[in-house]
Amino acid sequence: MRTRNGVIALCVALALSGLCIAGCSSTTNSGDATSMSAQQTQKSAAFSLEGEIEPTTMLDNDLLTVAANSLTYKNNVAYLNVSLTNKTSGALDATACTLGFSGNYVNDCMVDEGYLGGEIAPGETVEEEVKFNISSLQLYGIQQIESIGLGLRVVDDDYNEVFKDIIEVKTSLADDNASAGSLQSGIGNTALQQTLNYNAQTATVSADELSQSGVEALSTTLLRNKDGKAMVMVELQNNTSSTVNVKSSNITIDGSMAYEGVWNSSTVAPGKRVVLDFTLNNAIGDDQADSFDLDNMSNMGFALTVNDANYNTILPPTNVEISF
Repeated sequence: MRTRNGVIALCVALALSGLCIAGCSSTTNSGDATSMSAQQTQKSAAFSLEGEIEPTTMLDNDLLTVAANSLTYKNNVAYLNVSLTNKTSGALDATACTLGFSGNYVNDCMVDEGYLGGEIAPGETVEEEVKFNISSLQLYGIQQIESIGLGLRVVDDDYNEVFKDIIEVKTSLADDNASAGSLQSGIGNTALQQTLNYNAQTATVSADELSQSGVEALSTTLLRNKDGKAMVMVELQNNTSSTVNVKSSNITIDGSMAYEGVWNSSTVAPGKRVVLDFTLNNAIGDDQADSFDLDNMSNMGFALTVNDANYNTILPPTNVEISF
């Protein structure tokens, strides 16, 4: 199974082959496939460092109190300082952005940044700095921080899960009515234009049964680097009032199975968006390389499963078809 990678890790891996990508997108498919050169995009706006927070209690229950103390910026990293107080008579272990639960977001985009983790002794308070790389946020099309969500999971000293939910803090820019980030604005970031050479092509997505789950396919984009490596980005939005988990599997290319099994799994908070990435060259095994022509493929498909936060099935595996 391939879980969602952090944007920076993904970019590092793909930069070795000359391709880096963005994250969230609010662009709806127009149905027309178009090509966009990085040199043709508009200059991106500078990231605003004006988002601040007042000391805020993010969580206060019988187990622990979590407070957001400050949001600062240094060396192109946003630092959210939080304190966690253990109110029980036993040790607690609190984590965020792990394989056990990855539910962090910035503004309206789920992100794979903001790790938090450590044991809290009974009655003790610990401070943690949760980090968000500004460059990776810009790749998601985010130009300022309006809200931060932390997917927090807590276990006791017997490893029983005692808390699992997303807690939020809003910044001074929360009511700024800033435009939503977009995949296209991320790809058009001038920093990327200066260092990478790639093309992006919008595509059409067909997932008729997906709407039954309250999850909507908003857009999809095919990216190719200068060496022809291909990645497909599929943007989904959770239109329900509950957290869901989306799981992709069984990737097909031009009707033939390229990868069998679970490819990625993502938590999506209510009203938030997530981008699933499919690096097709990695999906195809070495023994299959001669069986697929990624330079001239016309479609790709995968199965998408939607579960609730407790992994009860909302929508069983449903075919999603993408045409280029």
